[in-house]
Amino acid sequence: MARRLIIIILMATLLAPCIAQESNDKTIPQLLSELKKNHTDAEKAKLLLDLALGYVHKPGEYTNDLDTAISFCKEIEKMNQQLKDKKIEARLYFVYSNALREGKKNEAGKAYIEKSLTLYKTMSEPEEMGEALLELSYYYNIYNSNEDIEKKKECFEQALPLFKVAGNKEQQAGVLTTLADLDQILTNYVKAMMELHEALAIYQSIGYKKLQGVYDLLGVVSSDMGDYPDAVKYGLLALKTAEQVQDTSMQLCTIYNRLSVVYGNWSKKDEALVYVKKAMGTALKNNDRNAIKIVIMNLCSILSQLKLQEESLKYIRLTEAALTKPWNAMDSMNVSLSYIITYTEAKEYEKANNYVDQVIGLLKTHPGYNVPRNTYLRLTMYYLGVGQLAIADKYASDYLSHVISVRDKRMLGRAYLLKSQVDSARGNLTSALTNYKLYKSATDSILNEASSFQFAQTEVEHETEKKDNDIKLLRKQDELHQAQLAQTRLTKNVFIGGAILLLLLLGLIYNRYRSKQKTNKLLQAQQQTINQSNTELKLLNNEQQKLIKEKEWLIKEIHHRVKNNLQMVISLLNAQSEFLNNPSALEAIKESRERMQAIAIIHQKLYQVENSTQVNMRSYVNELVDNIKNSVSDTERIYFKVEVDDIDIDISQSVPLGLILNEAITNAVKYAYPGNEKGDISVSLKLTGTLQVQLKIVDHGKGLPAGMDTEHSNSLGLQLIKLFSEQLEGELYFINNNGLEIILNFKTAEYKNITVIKATA
Repeated sequence: MARRLIIIILMATLLAPCIAQESNDKTIPQLLSELKKNHTDAEKAKLLLDLALGYVHKPGEYTNDLDTAISFCKEIEKMNQQLKDKKIEARLYFVYSNALREGKKNEAGKAYIEKSLTLYKTMSEPEEMGEALLELSYYYNIYNSNEDIEKKKECFEQALPLFKVAGNKEQQAGVLTTLADLDQILTNYVKAMMELHEALAIYQSIGYKKLQGVYDLLGVVSSDMGDYPDAVKYGLLALKTAEQVQDTSMQLCTIYNRLSVVYGNWSKKDEALVYVKKAMGTALKNNDRNAIKIVIMNLCSILSQLKLQEESLKYIRLTEAALTKPWNAMDSMNVSLSYIITYTEAKEYEKANNYVDQVIGLLKTHPGYNVPRNTYLRLTMYYLGVGQLAIADKYASDYLSHVISVRDKRMLGRAYLLKSQVDSARGNLTSALTNYKLYKSATDSILNEASSFQFAQTEVEHETEKKDNDIKLLRKQDELHQAQLAQTRLTKNVFIGGAILLLLLLGLIYNRYRSKQKTNKLLQAQQQTINQSNTELKLLNNEQQKLIKEKEWLIKEIHHRVKNNLQMVISLLNAQSEFLNNPSALEAIKESRERMQAIAIIHQKLYQVENSTQVNMRSYVNELVDNIKNSVSDTERIYFKVEVDDIDIDISQSVPLGLILNEAITNAVKYAYPGNEKGDISVSLKLTGTLQVQLKIVDHGKGLPAGMDTEHSNSLGLQLIKLFSEQLEGELYFINNNGLEIILNFKTAEYKNITVIKATA
C-alpha cells in the first residue's frame, strides 16, 4: 500500500505547473479585476476559463467553490454558441472534468475529458492535449487493479511526446518520474530505472532543485532489485536534497522510512533504527494517521529484532494515543499487528494470542479491506512459533497468493522461503525443497535484472560517447567551412561598408547638431519643473513625518488608556468581591480579574516600547507568570520553570496567547497537585522553524481524568484554550504523560498569509 502513495503526490505536483499556466499566474482577485476591463468575447471566455479552474483548485474542499466554477462553465458554454471556437470548447470540457472529478462525479467528469481529447486530436495544441491526458489519468485508480495501472500508464506515455513537442522540459521530467513509479509497481525495474535517470538528466539540465522525489524513487527501485548500496546512496541523496530545499512535508517521512527499510534488508539494523525513528517523529509531528500506521510496524520489527521489546511497546502505546478514536478497521489492524510483531519476535506467544484473534476477526468481518501486506506473514510466523503447523501452512499459502498478485519479486522470494520453512517443520521435505528452489529463482531474477540494467546503462553510455565524438567532428568541419565563407563575404563587403559608413557619419554629425539645440531647450524647461517638484515633495515629506509622529503618539496613548481602563475594571472586580460570600462567584471574579490582568500586561508592554504593535514574549511571559504566582495563594509549593525565546509577536496573537497561558497555568496550579502536593510547572515558547512557534505547558501532576474527551469538555478553561487556539489557527494537543502536556503549534502573524508556491517535485 505504501509503495503506491507516492503516485498521488507525483500527480498533484505534475498538474501544479499546468494550473499556474492555465491562469497565467494570476490569482482569483486579479482575474476578477481583469474581467472588468473591455475585452472581446473570446478574450473574456478565456479569462472565465482561467477563473473557473482557479475556483476548482482553490485550497480546501468547499462545495460553493465548485458550484461557482460550474456556473462560469455554463456561462462560457452560452458564449461559445456564438463564437464556435474549438479551442475554447476543448478547454471548457477540460475544466468541466476537473470540477466534476473534484465533486466526486467521476462518470460525468470522465465523459467530458474524453470529449476534450476528441477535439484536441483535430487541432495542433500539444501541451493542452498533454494536460488533458494527465486529467484522464486521474480516473484510473491504482488500488483497483493492474489493468487500471496500465491504463493510467498509457495516458502518461501518450502525454510524454506532446510535452516534448511543446518544449516543456519540466513536464517531461515529471511524466517520466510518474511512469517510473508505475513501472516500479508493475515490477518493470530496469525500465523504471531508465526512466528515472532520463528524468534526472532533464531536471538537472534546467536547474531544477527539488529532486528528492526522484532520488527517493531511485532508491526504492534499487532496493527492489537487491542493490542495497545504491539504494542507500540514493536515499541519502534524497535526504540531503530535501534538507537543502527545506522540505518539511510528509515526503521527508517517506524518505526516512524507506532508508530504514533498505538498511534493514541490508542487515544493518542499527542504521535502520536511526532512520525509522526519524520517520516516526515526522509522522507524529504532522499528525499523519496513514504515515503513523505504516511506520509503526517497520519500527516494531526493527526494535524487536534488536531485542528492544520495551521500547517497541512504548512506541505502540504512543501510536494508540496519536490515532484518536474512533478507530476504523485498518487502525485496529495495524496496532494489533504491531503487538504481534513485538511479542512474536520475543517468543511471548501467549501475549500475542489476543492480538492474533483480533486480526483474524478483522480479516473475517472486513474481507474487502486492502490489508497490510505482512498480515499473513506475521500470522504464519506466530502459528509456526506455537507449533500449529496446519494453520501456519494456510496463512503461508495466503501470503504467497497475495504477493503473487502484487508482482513483487523480493516479497515473492520471501513468501517461498516462508512456505519452505513451514513445509520443513511439517516434515514435507520434497515440497520444502521445491519452494526453496523457487525462493532462489526469485532472488536470482532480481539480481539478473540489476545486472541487465547495469549492462544496458553501460551500452547507452558507450553509444552516447560515440555520438558525442561524431557530433564534435561535424561541428569542427562546419566551423571551418563557415570561416572560409565569412572571409570571402568580408572582402566583398569591406569597400561597400566603408562608403556607407562615411555617408552615415556625415549625416549623424549634422543630425546631432540639430538635436543638441532642441535638447538644450527641453532640459531647461524640465529643470524648472524638477525644481518645483522637489520643493513640493519636501513640504509633503515634512507633513507626512508630522502625521506619523502624531499617529505613534495616539497609538501609545490608546494602549495607555486601555491599560488604565482594564486596571479600573480589575479594581471594580476586587471591590465587588468584598461584598460576595458565594465561593463560586468569588472564583469567577478572580478568574475574570486574572484574564483582564493578562491583557493589561500586553497593553502596558506596548505603551513602554517604540514598536506599538509587537509584544516581546520573553518579558511578557515572565511577568504574566509572576503575576499568577502573586495572585494565587499557596504557590510556594510549586516551582515554575520558564523558557521563552526572544520572540516579538503581533498584538492580534499576543492577546489570545496570553489568555491561553493564563488559563493553562492557573488550571495547573489548581488541579495538577491536589492536597498541597509539591510540584513543578514548565512553560516554554520556542521557535521550531522559520514559520512555526511552539507553546508547551507541562506539569507532572495527576493529569486529565481517564477517558475525558477534551473535544467536548464542560470545563470553561479547556473551552477557552481551544477557542483561543482556533483564533491563532494553531494545532492543539492535550497529552497525558506522567502529568499533563499542553502543546500548541502556530504560525506567527507575519507568515500566516504567505502562500508558498511549490514547483513539481
